[in-house]
Amino acid sequence: MIELKPEEIRLLSKVGNHSVNEYEGNSTVELLVNYGLLTYSDSSYEIGKLTLPEIKKIALDYGISNKGKKAEIISRITSCVPSEQIKKLKLNKYYVVTEKGQSVIDSNAPLLMWYNGLHHEFIKAEDIVCAQKTCLNNTAYGVLLYAYNSRLSKNIEKLERFSLLLDVKRIYQWMHDFQSVNKIALEIDEVEKALEDEHRSRAAKARAALGLTEDEIQKIREQVMKEMDEDWENELDAKYRKASENKK
Repeated sequence: MIELKPEEIRLLSKVGNHSVNEYEGNSTVELLVNYGLLTYSDSSYEIGKLTLPEIKKIALDYGISNKGKKAEIISRITSCVPSEQIKKLKLNKYYVVTEKGQSVIDSNAPLLMWYNGLHHEFIKAEDIVCAQKTCLNNTAYGVLLYAYNSRLSKNIEKLERFSLLLDVKRIYQWMHDFQSVNKIALEIDEVEKALEDEHRSRAAKARAALGLTEDEIQKIREQVMKEMDEDWENELDAKYRKASENKK
């Protein structure tokens, strides 16, 4: 059984249908080919990547009827033109995911959903991989919720809880489970309020340490804002003057 790293699984899901030239020299892609998870496109696939006018021209060049649907013309070309002649067309080659590779992608759907749509700060790829192995719920959403709820059940900081709950809310939105979305939204509001209270408390302690009153802090804040406005206006005025001088 092939044991891929999370980043290798992610790459496998991205490489399919892409030109070989895009990943030239990529050792991981070569490894995926050696594992039989990726293969190279055949002539039918490569011709199919061309536009219909281009395909019709190839047919005419070889004296083949270019009437009918795209698939029909391609079939005539590949059945009537020797493979050596098709090679001379120098068509772009592409990576194609094999059946074995698609099975790997399908079995790692939760991991790929996490990569593509959720935050990576507190939940890591390894957490999702572990959840895929241990969660009894075999749906992608169920695995993701299992991983997130496992983390939320621990004694964690409010900022981490806030970030994780945002992702849980997004998962429920993907599921169209709006009752759970609303429930999580209330919890998010509570954590956000607690974070704001903590911020205000820290700010008050910092001001107290400086020995400044609220009025003094407010005056300093207003003065800074005024100076910022004046600096901005002076800079803008200088640019107007320079532009005017350049026109003369």
